[in-house]
Amino acid sequence: GFNGFDEVGLEKSTPSIIDSDQDGVMMDKDECRGTPFNVPVDERGCVVCPEDTLKDELGCYALITDTKIYPVHVKFASDSSKISSKYKAEIYQLTEFFIKSKTDKVVIEGHTDNIGGDQYNIKLSQDRANAVVAAMVEFGMSPLRLEAQGFGETIPIADNGQLEGRAQNRRVNAVVELVEEKKVYSIRH
Repeated sequence: GFNGFDEVGLEKSTPSIIDSDQDGVMMDKDECRGTPFNVPVDERGCVVCPEDTLKDELGCYALITDTKIYPVHVKFASDSSKISSKYKAEIYQLTEFFIKSKTDKVVIEGHTDNIGGDQYNIKLSQDRANAVVAAMVEFGMSPLRLEAQGFGETIPIADNGQLEGRAQNRRVNAVVELVEEKKVYSIRH
């Protein structure tokens, strides 16, 4: 009949009325009427987000993970893993920061200079990392969120041939993977 022809004519010339966003879901069933062109949609006409992405009213996004290194400003005496009381405030502040932050795990890395044998330095750096972890636990951080790792003399940041360089190498870092609140959209509505 004439009606059928009319609809066909209408559909061909103005798809916008029946399926305004051209996603294959007719207007009367389309709950998301402004989906971007060529993006997969479900039966309601709404964007289907790719796996491993999250969804909000703006579209599909991923949260960016960033690894940050926080130097723990504790200087150790040569051959020692004892934390001098003058560094306790520094560790306290760092601990407060991590307690509030959204990190799952904080890895406390211990490092030494190159004086002494390799094996000995691995143990010394582990002791230094353990000492910082113990102090952080003392200040209220959950031990489940802390991990201590000793790297010995394997990752120097300064010249071990000089006194000042060796002092810089005797260090501890707090390394965290922070999930930043930075959303990167793969599909925008």
